[in-house]
Amino acid sequence: MNSSTVNVTNRAFTLTTAGLTVQLTVFSITFILGIVGNNLLVATVCKRPALHRVTYYLISALAIEDLLTLITYGVFIPQALVLGDWFLGDFACLVNSFLTVLCGYCELYLLAVISLDRYIACCRPLRYSDAVTPRRCAVAIALCWIFALALTSFLIIECKFYGGICIYISLGFYVFMISAV
Repeated sequence: MNSSTVNVTNRAFTLTTAGLTVQLTVFSITFILGIVGNNLLVATVCKRPALHRVTYYLISALAIEDLLTLITYGVFIPQALVLGDWFLGDFACLVNSFLTVLCGYCELYLLAVISLDRYIACCRPLRYSDAVTPRRCAVAIALCWIFALALTSFLIIECKFYGGICIYISLGFYVFMISAV
């Protein structure tokens, strides 16, 4: 083994030092830009009364979900890239898997609600202000998180360690539940 090769203990792959540096650099830039951009978006919507509209509330909810996703990945991914093995233990594996899936489902539901909002705005503009209210928007955002949490709660049973790698396994019933929604 030469000095430019990092021996990652994960048996699935080996990274060179240059490859690891590139991955961590791209990840760090993406992480920082995501944190700054999403925080700026939420702060702008909160501070500007002209942006206190349902569409901007929905986009802010998506930005908050994205912040949670970035924080989840920002804590766990760099250590997995550098070390190759999961050393944080069972509970951290569970939290990582749970938050990853929770954020994924919530993002899908929020995007569906945003699509519905835009559909109503385009196809029924005269009824938009009656059909889409801030209260209904808040209920829709809460339901997105509740449905995502309900589906993700099945994950707790299915989080496992395999060969030093933190992964989760989906059962057929679990996959059926997701596709049924």
